[in-house]
Amino acid sequence: MNPLFSVFSLSFWLLPLLSSHNNVFVSNIIDRACRTCAERSPHLSYNFCVTSLQSVPESSSADLQGLGVIAVQLAQENATSTIAKIKTLLENEDDQRTMASLNDCLELYSDANSTLKNSIRYFESEDYISSNAYISAAMESASTCNSGFEEEGVVTPLTKESDNFIQLCEIALVISKLPPSVFLYASRVISILSHLFIQK
Repeated sequence: MNPLFSVFSLSFWLLPLLSSHNNVFVSNIIDRACRTCAERSPHLSYNFCVTSLQSVPESSSADLQGLGVIAVQLAQENATSTIAKIKTLLENEDDQRTMASLNDCLELYSDANSTLKNSIRYFESEDYISSNAYISAAMESASTCNSGFEEEGVVTPLTKESDNFIQLCEIALVISKLPPSVFLYASRVISILSHLFIQK
């Protein structure tokens, strides 16, 4: 490993964490992770990333890997709610082209939900190559859903759901591609600082 890169990784994550309050350095981990995600993904909003991760109580004690898993779990929840919305839309839709696209999307998001379940297992075991393959496949399902409406010449009623789903998947993808040193240092810093604050 390049020593210079290791020092950079350490300073990138450690300096913002040197705070006198536990909740501050935890929120800084989310802040730095989301800034990195937004910088590396043109489709990802920093504010969306922070708001999404902070909406889960477990994120307050999660390391980087944990934040990645949380992002995938949020994507699963998004897929589940999108499936419910599609079913509701189908009950009230008369246009045959829209109905055809919605039925395709129902199948696609159901597949994406199952795919993300598998990705979590690989993410937690640090097999990021396999995890990323599953996450990418889930994102492709959402994109295919959008394309179906375009091909039928109708406006998709799932724009927000699709955008949020893809962003949540992007968070997990970017985090999983961060250098191993970032995971190592961030985890150690959390452990050390948490121990110090508990002693106070």
